[in-house]
Amino acid sequence: MARLQSYAEVVGAEELTGPLNATGMSPGRPLREYVDMSRGTYLLDMPVPSVDRQRLRKVAELSGDASLQEIATAGTVSISLEHLRNHDTDKTRVRVGYKIDYSEDEVQELGIENIDPRS
Repeated sequence: MARLQSYAEVVGAEELTGPLNATGMSPGRPLREYVDMSRGTYLLDMPVPSVDRQRLRKVAELSGDASLQEIATAGTVSISLEHLRNHDTDKTRVRVGYKIDYSEDEVQELGIENIDPRS
């Protein structure tokens, strides 16, 4: 069954090499921006692109997973920043997002590749 996992991780200095680092991932943004976006709640609602929403909806139908259906319907993933509360919001760079791991059956059913580099 598909699994969606959100993340908020501190980006080390070695990853700060331009708009996309060597892995093709964002070098992050100052924590302050995410805290401001969350209005100080340290809980960020990140929009889910329509392609992921469609896939999550289909997987939820196949598996009966109510939480995936809820995310597909709401169109956002909640990302906790709480573990970063003690970091300097102006000096700490953070990368936020989510990853979806699909089972082999789901990959075949959806006609996609399970290519998330974080998997």
